[in-house]
Amino acid sequence: MAEPGTAPVSKKKEPRKTFTPDEVARLKAAFQTVDTNRDQVLDAAELAALFRTAVPDLPPAELPALVEGVLEVADVNRDGTVNLTEFIRTFALDYGVFDAAVQRVARKLTRPEVEQLKQVFAELDRDRNGLLDEGEIDRLLEGTFPYAPIAELRELRAAILQQTDRDGDGRVNLTEFIRSFAHEQGVFPAELAEARAAGNTPCS
Repeated sequence: MAEPGTAPVSKKKEPRKTFTPDEVARLKAAFQTVDTNRDQVLDAAELAALFRTAVPDLPPAELPALVEGVLEVADVNRDGTVNLTEFIRTFALDYGVFDAAVQRVARKLTRPEVEQLKQVFAELDRDRNGLLDEGEIDRLLEGTFPYAPIAELRELRAAILQQTDRDGDGRVNLTEFIRSFAHEQGVFPAELAEARAAGNTPCS
């Protein structure tokens, strides 16, 4: 019997699924994507960020209840967070609390896709400092949308930085750049990868 104030946790229920090494690797990659502060657990803030991205139409007032419900199911040791083992366990037991969100937020890129994005980033990074600053993003957008009004391009640049600049330094590093594609945020122009595949990166 569970102690007062704690949710009952069944210790008799065995996982109904087993995973291949590749499936485990994919789940670990998804976990690491959501674990933005790299402390090896998903806290309430990270869970909220996950579901805000995965369910954009969710009313803000409903978000705390959703996070609380996820923790109720997934947080076995009741420390207020979800560790990797608990995260994988929810998939093994078919609880479904993360399935749709993870599929929406963390698409696993193939190695060729990652290598292509690295090359695109290197071509955009004119000063070779490992960062895309406002000027480099502006050149990308001006080359991609040559007839767009400057004011609209600046708004687009601001939107790109808002979505991709995780560390708040006003620039986009390689990890942030690749992450935007893994999360299918759509903030960088679709023409970018298409042009690179054709050997004609905008503003190159």
